[in-house]
Amino acid sequence: MALVLSSYSYYYLIAGIINFTVLSFLLVLLIIHFFRKRTVGTFLLIMTYASVWINEILMTLAFYLEALYPGNENYLKAAQTMQMTGVFFLVYTINWMYFFANRHLIRDNDLFKLLYTSIFSAFVGVAGGLAYYDIYTGDRNNPFWYSIIELAGADFNLNYPPTQGLRLILIGGMFAIGSITYLRLIVRTTRLTRKAKDLVTKKGLRIVSLSILFLWLTGLVLALYIFGANRIPWLSVLVYLFRGMIVITAVILGYLGWIMPEWLRRRLRGKAWIAKVYTGKLPEPPKSKENIEKAPKPITSPTSANQIVEISEQ
Repeated sequence: MALVLSSYSYYYLIAGIINFTVLSFLLVLLIIHFFRKRTVGTFLLIMTYASVWINEILMTLAFYLEALYPGNENYLKAAQTMQMTGVFFLVYTINWMYFFANRHLIRDNDLFKLLYTSIFSAFVGVAGGLAYYDIYTGDRNNPFWYSIIELAGADFNLNYPPTQGLRLILIGGMFAIGSITYLRLIVRTTRLTRKAKDLVTKKGLRIVSLSILFLWLTGLVLALYIFGANRIPWLSVLVYLFRGMIVITAVILGYLGWIMPEWLRRRLRGKAWIAKVYTGKLPEPPKSKENIEKAPKPITSPTSANQIVEISEQ
């Protein structure tokens, strides 16, 4: 069967393939690291980014399915089911990240974690169950428990949880819980960054903060379609491409910040070299280096770790 698509459709499909390829590579790196360390934290991080990866797979497959079989009701329902499942996998990234962060950043008690998971899972479960029920029993031209976002200029659509009326409570509740979770983590990592005395730790926490921020932005960018970005073909494509870039950036920064590969540690640690020279912990290099000749004399008095960091960052 020849696949004849509008020009705008190719941008979505190619972007999906690129996102899938890059995320697959990063996920393999995480799995390799897990088999080396075999820690619960690494497993939770894998589940976090695997949820994003599954969303990309299901979203792209749904696009292909809807484009290949236009007007076929059965394939259309299958594509809608894939998309809704992908959306809920993406949403559940929040829960995985929350439990991962509880091992490293925050220390919520068991009761709070139980309530958090129960409430969050209730929103996801109710929204998902009602959406699937409406897909297979409701009127596609007038969906009630899910929303169809028509992508202008493309041969397929997006499917979201309901975005109208009181039904907005479902997606609003998930968004509120996710926003609070990510903001808590960003605030916590920011505070830890200020307290960190080791330069590598400080830089690593900054990378972690950025990864959490980009993960949060993934949902915010998708919300632009609810406010009409899908009605303009070029803008709709731009939003989708931008979303893909944010997803990839979030996972790359997450891998670098949380795992801290040895090559990155060496690179970050190298920036502290000049501080060690100033404190007399390392000998001065040969005088042939012009930049060292102009440097101040070594500090012989005790210097705090914070001062060393300040010197190295200068």
